[in-house]
Amino acid sequence: MAVAVVSTTETLVGANDATPTFNMPATRPDGDLYLLFAIADGTQGAGLTFTGWNAISGGVADEGTVFTKTFWRLGSSEPASYTGAGPSEEYIFYVVRVSGADTTTPLDNAATTTGAM
Repeated sequence: MAVAVVSTTETLVGANDATPTFNMPATRPDGDLYLLFAIADGTQGAGLTFTGWNAISGGVADEGTVFTKTFWRLGSSEPASYTGAGPSEEYIFYVVRVSGADTTTPLDNAATTTGAM
């Protein structure tokens, strides 16, 4: 099976929130790869965590105003949403559902350079 992006969802958290929630795609098959891109309006986003999600990078700060952090997980009885823990910030979350990914080693997590996959 070819690797393909199947869907993308966006969740906006417009008020400062230390327990932000993001929505998953409407269709969530087991075994699909899910990529989460988290964007915070401040530089404190490094502490953002979601149970069951693997951080790809520790995060990147952009001149002290925006912070991004990326995560991944393989689908397994996915809920409609996830709630995390972190600093009280405003957030934008993007979830990308990918089908056909290698479920043994979906990403090269050995890479330590931010953004390397």
